[in-house]
Amino acid sequence: MCKTTMKYLGCTGSIEEAGHGRYYGKVLGLETTVTYEGHSLEELEKAFQAAVEDYLDKLDEIETQDRS
Repeated sequence: MCKTTMKYLGCTGSIEEAGHGRYYGKVLGLETTVTYEGHSLEELEKAFQAAVEDYLDKLDEIETQDRS
């Protein structure tokens, strides 16, 4: 059985196969949509991790602005 989700920094991401060696997914449980894609499962995982890091960085920026 193939893995259908992955985890990174407390976030869970889906794994979907698009065919022709392409994969895509989205970070689950967020109010906003954060997606990623790759040509292999390894590339998908790296894209997921980068998407999570970008999302968390943006949240931190917003929180910093709100405190100002």
